[in-house]
Amino acid sequence: MNDKHCIKFSHEFQWRPAPYCFAIGKDETTFVSGHFCGDIKAGCLETGEVIYHIRKAHNTKWIRSVALNLDLELFISGGEDKKIKLWNLNNGKQIHCLSCSSAVRSICIDNTGMLLISGHEDGMINVWDLDKRELFFSLKGHVKSVEQLIITEDLATLFTGSEDGSIKIWDLWSENEIKNINTPNYVYSLCLSKKHNTIISGGEYEEDFYCWNIEVGNILQTFIGHSDSIIHIVNIADQDLIISASLDRTVRLWNIKTRKQVLLLHSEFYGVPILTTSPNKNTIMVGSTDGLIRVWKSLQQESNH
Repeated sequence: MNDKHCIKFSHEFQWRPAPYCFAIGKDETTFVSGHFCGDIKAGCLETGEVIYHIRKAHNTKWIRSVALNLDLELFISGGEDKKIKLWNLNNGKQIHCLSCSSAVRSICIDNTGMLLISGHEDGMINVWDLDKRELFFSLKGHVKSVEQLIITEDLATLFTGSEDGSIKIWDLWSENEIKNINTPNYVYSLCLSKKHNTIISGGEYEEDFYCWNIEVGNILQTFIGHSDSIIHIVNIADQDLIISASLDRTVRLWNIKTRKQVLLLHSEFYGVPILTTSPNKNTIMVGSTDGLIRVWKSLQQESNH
């Protein structure tokens, strides 16, 4: 399939107040959003319909990250108020609250729903037992805010990206750091390509982004085309392709092998672009702080039938 025809635009809708982060369920229909004002909303991705709206979920503090697990029927939010909150996905009622020593910048749930991992403003990474709802252990190594977390499917390895300019790779079984990769700048976005055994990073004040060899820690490729900070990078169902979103107000599709831009998905956003995918990478959600949400679909799955 031609790279340009690997995804197609599906639909768009308005989503206010200004969102900052999204998470999509594995049904590719349910999603939740965290907002600058501290609100949380749940919605239907197919229609743009609001299911419920939780006002001041983190008081008036900025919600930095959300994660969703349909099997557990819950979603999780982390914010500048130093709280991680667990919510009932069906009715939006708060289930539990975890207090932290520093503002929460990033969260993720492993695919089994056993572990919750949080990255914090002070550089700390906390690994929580989601069933017992208590701290399991902490990882220390970053000296500034932890902005990105990626856990592998086997729960063995964690990749983290920080404002200190480093990507760290951790062995979760031994609770040890196993590799440090120093990047040119603040790491704002990370994307793992299992197919190519690489990790891709983008950062603040850095218009280029980089593909790194996981084993050696050296730069394999540089992607050139944006004109401002790279704040989101995701891969889609075809792992030869990635999508980037930048403060230059554009969202672009790239081929990993050729390092070439394949398609300009969107330009002239108002404010900060937001980018996420469904767990199977077939649905791509592109938003901005003006409330416009655009949904794209990967055609990779269709081409395999």
